[in-house]
Amino acid sequence: MTRLAQLLVVLTSLAPVGFVQAAVLLGRGKQAEAFWLTVAAVLAVVVCHLLLYGVRKWRSDVPKVISEPSTKEGEPLAFLVAYALPLVSAKADDASVAGLVVFAVLMALAVWQQQIFHINPLLAILGYHFFGAKTTEGAPVTIISRTKALAPGTLKVVQISEYLWLHSKDAGGTRGSTARNA
Repeated sequence: MTRLAQLLVVLTSLAPVGFVQAAVLLGRGKQAEAFWLTVAAVLAVVVCHLLLYGVRKWRSDVPKVISEPSTKEGEPLAFLVAYALPLVSAKADDASVAGLVVFAVLMALAVWQQQIFHINPLLAILGYHFFGAKTTEGAPVTIISRTKALAPGTLKVVQISEYLWLHSKDAGGTRGSTARNA
């Protein structure tokens, strides 16, 4: 995944903040700002979807063997709650656009630096599930999949980064996903 694509994934992970802030602004009578923030958040959703489509279309999937798959479904929700709850609970006179921007930039830098793109709540909203697993070498990886369960075995994946894989489909004739692909 290119640096630009990684940057876009990081920025799309902040779209739920935009939706929450837009709702807060709407509740405070700031319809114009709420509208434009909603438009920006919707565009981020579209960009996220197009990035996943592009990764599948322009990168070849390869068979990878995994073991010890485990769900990581709570991470996107925890991430969303951690940064959206302060926006909702802030008093109207305490709200600061500069504070929101600094907070969003710090969160984006943390996601980028830690390369934890999978905590993007939009991916969960778009129907993706998150799994931790180990490679044959024992290295931990995160797998993003449309399936609700993964079994150990060979999966066809598109490698987004060294330790982040997008599950594309079962590798023919070998063990893999226990659920139907979307």
